[in-house]
Amino acid sequence: MESFFTWLTANPWAANIAVVLLVTLALAVIATCVVALRQGRELQLWPPKLGALPPSPSPGSSVQKPNGDLVAYDRFSNALDNKAPLISAAKREVWMIGATMHYTMNNQDKLIIEQVRSGLDFYLLVADPDGVDYEANARCFGQSGVRLRKETEMTLDACVEISKRLKDAGDTKGSFHVKLLDLVFTAGVYFFDPQEEDALMFLVPHVPGHDAPVSPGFKFRRIDGGLLDDYFKLYKGIWNSTAKPFVAPMHE
Repeated sequence: MESFFTWLTANPWAANIAVVLLVTLALAVIATCVVALRQGRELQLWPPKLGALPPSPSPGSSVQKPNGDLVAYDRFSNALDNKAPLISAAKREVWMIGATMHYTMNNQDKLIIEQVRSGLDFYLLVADPDGVDYEANARCFGQSGVRLRKETEMTLDACVEISKRLKDAGDTKGSFHVKLLDLVFTAGVYFFDPQEEDALMFLVPHVPGHDAPVSPGFKFRRIDGGLLDDYFKLYKGIWNSTAKPFVAPMHE
């Protein structure tokens, strides 16, 4: 090895060629690694190994986008502090979808009235207490039909009172809407400014036979190709097609 370096010292042209070859080889290795990573290949530095190309999506199929929209996890899904700050921060719309929503409607009525009077559009979708699937809803939440109906009545009573107070105020800039759904609810869903860039969704998947407060909740922000837009389109479709307005005695 010593004699080789002595020879290179005596022949500088050879040393220059060796340097050029080493630099070229290093650049080629770097370029290969960059291309492999962009193609989604697995890259192993030692021993050197390139993975196969990932399969291309078939025509007409959608490419899975990275799920970067989950921003928070709340163990106690129905705690008041999970909803009040989000309702308070909403600028245009709040949607609440669930079997009863009595906890929020009966504890945050003043906040809801204040927000609606300031210009918020509030949408509430709950189970129809006279619907044919009501007993199935009760079983889904591990409750008796009597108890769930009582909770629904509490919710609707709160809605009547909110509607009356908004009407009496006379200077309301927003709107308050309530509809009923004759289907089994398998999730509680909340949308906060769903059509804005800073939209948030709070999703509570229900476990059959257990009440909603024991199920964890997940908060999602709005991103391109994320969950919020997909869920909002689905629930808005239900609101427009399947749900029926809760009329009496709200508009008396």
